[in-house]
Amino acid sequence: MYMEPDEKYNVSIERSRSNCFLFLTLNSNITTECYFLEADRPEGNFRLIAPRKEGVEYYVDHRADQFYLLTNEQAVNFRLMQTAVTKPERQYWQEILPHRKDIMLDGIDLFQNHLIVYEREQGLKKVRIYNFTTGNTSYLPFPDPVYTFDPTGNLEFETYQLRLRYTSLVTPPMTVDYDLNTLGSTVLKQEEVRGGYNSNEYVCERIYATATMAPPYQSLSSIKRVSTKMAITLSTFMAMALTGLAPSHVFRLLACRY
Repeated sequence: MYMEPDEKYNVSIERSRSNCFLFLTLNSNITTECYFLEADRPEGNFRLIAPRKEGVEYYVDHRADQFYLLTNEQAVNFRLMQTAVTKPERQYWQEILPHRKDIMLDGIDLFQNHLIVYEREQGLKKVRIYNFTTGNTSYLPFPDPVYTFDPTGNLEFETYQLRLRYTSLVTPPMTVDYDLNTLGSTVLKQEEVRGGYNSNEYVCERIYATATMAPPYQSLSSIKRVSTKMAITLSTFMAMALTGLAPSHVFRLLACRY
């Protein structure tokens, strides 16, 4: 039994998709620490991967003889590392996908022949695929210029398919299987929109507006305003001319770090 004395931390345990390891993860809002144990040795002792550092997060997955680690150490948008299972300590980590100031790494999924990296660029989610067999990297194509998705039901390790829950402002939510080799897709299920809705009669696009604002925590006497681009997703009836005079409805306004 493991008991975490620091009340700021939650404790969770899960099995890797490869079924080879159990990962015991301790996490607070800004810090993580992870231990591992061979899944076929439940009577054994968990081994520490890297001790916690305040403000540093890392998340671990497994394939073959390697651990893959997503971490924000010296990388506010996260970077991807790998290390041998036999040498999990921080000093042995090797960078395989560096930090990029304009792209956030949201997570990874590992399969027998593929590495999936979930990226976010200018607020738009992307799926980066690395094929271990061919060494090629590609991105999943999506039918809409602006959309969102979430991985769902990807429990099998020995598979060439990735299942996503996909939707956009014009495409009703649907469950889709993507072939990681051919990048083809198969729609398994889509929610019905009553009233004769036809998604082909609508379009959506991403446009940008320049907003001028004052940084937070400045006094009124010393305000120095800065300009920044704000992404806007615009959805319209295809037959409607975009003259700028049509009435519109602002659905949501968000501020985020990506």
